[in-house]
Amino acid sequence: MLTLEHFEIFRKYKDSGVHAFSKNIVSSIDKDRYADIHKSLKEAAEFGASLSKGLRYWNSRFYRDGGVQGNRPKDLWSAIINEDSDLLGKYPQVYVIASELGLEIGFSIAIHERDYYNDDIKIKNRAIVPILYRMLPNYDSSIIKTLQEGLNKNGSNWFFGEKSRQGVKGDFDNLTDLVRHIKSRKASEKGGGSVYKIISPSEVIEPNFRLQDEVKTMIELFSQIMHSLKPSEDDKAFLLTQHALSDAHAKVIAEDFSAETDRKTYKFGKIANRLGQRKFREKLLEVYGGACAVTGCTEINVLQAAHITPYNGPKTNHVQNGILLRADVHNLFDLGLISIDSESMRIHVSPRVEDSIYRSLDGNLVSLPNDENLRPSHINLNDQYKTYLK
Repeated sequence: MLTLEHFEIFRKYKDSGVHAFSKNIVSSIDKDRYADIHKSLKEAAEFGASLSKGLRYWNSRFYRDGGVQGNRPKDLWSAIINEDSDLLGKYPQVYVIASELGLEIGFSIAIHERDYYNDDIKIKNRAIVPILYRMLPNYDSSIIKTLQEGLNKNGSNWFFGEKSRQGVKGDFDNLTDLVRHIKSRKASEKGGGSVYKIISPSEVIEPNFRLQDEVKTMIELFSQIMHSLKPSEDDKAFLLTQHALSDAHAKVIAEDFSAETDRKTYKFGKIANRLGQRKFREKLLEVYGGACAVTGCTEINVLQAAHITPYNGPKTNHVQNGILLRADVHNLFDLGLISIDSESMRIHVSPRVEDSIYRSLDGNLVSLPNDENLRPSHINLNDQYKTYLK
């Protein structure tokens, strides 16, 4: 059972910094208290994940003699996530955080990047967050209305914040206002969006308090919206490529800048800093009927104007030097991992691409405009194909 002394450790070691555990700045008895809290949160999350199909638990990496993240005496947390949420950064979450305030228990669409130390995770999340926000039901949907009614019945001590971990401070009056904000253009790609309540240490130590009861209530309230935030096949394909590119880019940056590295850096830079030639894209959307030439995807938000010969000023923004591609396929095309045979107009996928989603495209015919004058230049395609062969 947790005591007031358990929660006091967060205040006691708040400014101890890195290596506080390994250097034994944190006493042995307090290490045990951290371990007690971690065990309680882990067991609660395991219990919560068992209450609804398609959920699993996840928790902070904590070791009694190592603490978390550089031996820091930080707050501890556990979360309940969707089974297939890895591509979405393990969002959304029903979570429990233990800190000097007590227990923060709530639901988060996406944890704000200020709560992460890892810059690579922050970069990946900026591709994930817009997809989550797009999938979130509208503020006037039945899911949101039902959830708001459930929150009202459960009590008035809920906070609606742009992020978690901000204590007894809500940014919005209700769930509807929070969702309306997230669905607007004001929401940040840095993440955020949480519904939570704070349970003080004095409440936690009461004999009739059971964390599992609180978690059960959270699952009852939020399981429907959790299950609604699952990626489509197009989203999965896009995120797989974005994550692979992020990993590869991080590796390139870490390497010495040899001539080969410079070439790779240029390619990644071309992807990362792609200029939004609006008229060029609009023309390609028109001639390709708003569908990716390779996958047939019609989600306009992920369709991009791909240059066959790399962009080199307005002269390269010619419709015959372009092809409409889904964002992830565009990235692979720029990297020479996907190409088009100018003779057969069939797709070729490099053996270096292992994912079955992309392997299944190999050998398929490209969808082209009916007007031959609007189709890609055979010369340009052939030049790109030669790059692919290398």
